[in-house]
Amino acid sequence: MGSAAATGGLATLLIGLPAWSLCPAALPARLEALLRQDRSVRWSIAIADLDGRSLFRYRAAEALIPASNQKLLTTIAALNRLGPDARLQTRLWLQPSRQTLIVEGAGDPSFDRAGINALAATVPSDRYNQLIGLDDPASSYWPAAWSGLDRLQGYGAPLNRLIFLENAHQLTLQPRSLGQPLGVLWEDPLDRQRWQVRNRSRTVSSQAAEFINLDRDPQRPILTVAGQLRAGSESEAVAIAATQPGQRFLEALQIRLGTAGSSISTVSLQTNWPSGDRILLTTVESPPLRELIRTTNEDSQNLYAEALLRWIGRSGQPDPVRDRRAADQAELGRALQAIGISTTGLVVDDGSGLSRRNRVSAQTLLEALLWQVQQPTNQALRDSLPIAGSSGTLRRRFANSPLRGRVQAKTGFLTGAAGLSGFIDLPNYGPIAFSILANQPNATSLTSRIDRLVNAIAPLTRCDR
Repeated sequence: MGSAAATGGLATLLIGLPAWSLCPAALPARLEALLRQDRSVRWSIAIADLDGRSLFRYRAAEALIPASNQKLLTTIAALNRLGPDARLQTRLWLQPSRQTLIVEGAGDPSFDRAGINALAATVPSDRYNQLIGLDDPASSYWPAAWSGLDRLQGYGAPLNRLIFLENAHQLTLQPRSLGQPLGVLWEDPLDRQRWQVRNRSRTVSSQAAEFINLDRDPQRPILTVAGQLRAGSESEAVAIAATQPGQRFLEALQIRLGTAGSSISTVSLQTNWPSGDRILLTTVESPPLRELIRTTNEDSQNLYAEALLRWIGRSGQPDPVRDRRAADQAELGRALQAIGISTTGLVVDDGSGLSRRNRVSAQTLLEALLWQVQQPTNQALRDSLPIAGSSGTLRRRFANSPLRGRVQAKTGFLTGAAGLSGFIDLPNYGPIAFSILANQPNATSLTSRIDRLVNAIAPLTRCDR
């Protein structure tokens, strides 16, 4: 009798709600049932509405490897420490007494050929004794925890002050006739001249698997291309990291100056300013920070994230410091603490999330998102996040889900670690913020498990209306 009364009361409560609905009180049981299917996975999950009311927590305070969800903390801190309109400045100076040009790098990750042309355009046609680039020491190019394999790949490009073409050598691999090696096209014509390619790839039939493996000699410009693409399939864009990024920048500028009628006797890198007089010739500014963070989050671009971490660090502790990278990492933690974000268990080893030494909890990420929602810079962050089934690293996820176009979040993936943190505009509930982190050594399906949890949230309905 009591059971019948309870059932009747529930039916009355649900009058007017769509059949496809899930009340907030039922959400924990629904998600916990799914989590019980993945007992080998370590989870850290926190979900709340935008007013901060918790909808679900599961080991939310446990700090895990965040993968590229680390970029959320970096971009939120950068936005609010530096402002969305801040720009990095690359300067070119002249020492008239020594007929020397000096490039003062700022670590602008977007610096490209247009920037080189802008620098060269202000140099009087003449013969110069030297072109000096002010740069970081090579020993600081990569975080210590990045693997040797990471440092060879384009996604593991080194961070320095004189960045050119994302400090990576970009290539396009093109399928050809069946059985033939893939075509190898270099984006930078200079790379085509300087690199030797050992092409061990091939074009295969439409039924064969596709994969690409790049291997680079650590000492010499020799690239081995292996793997296979199907005949008639699309070309594949790939990249390898530049090993001497500062020198590459200066050589590009030297060549451009030569075509404009200026000759340079010697080119060199230095970590400190040379003594003597100097006159500022020009300043080349980066796009505003709001655009830089869009590339950082939407494309999950590691070099951009590392450049933002360096920018945050220098805003708090300008050069010189004994350990620049450690100072940058500490400054990110201070920037988060300053806005009231819980940093319990937080370990910052880089700005991008490529390091496996990073540790972040879902609670920290959720707090950062909820704090950001209340800030005038919030739209800049939202504009930077991939959209489900539409853009960036989410363009192929949730494509056939009711949440297509409704999830806007930062992805993250390393072998054995994955995450998704951001916002969902639920059709029957409204906007919520969430963070889901998953760690399992050698796992290959963490992303699909995360997506299953997110899809389970989709029916959430405001049953108290």
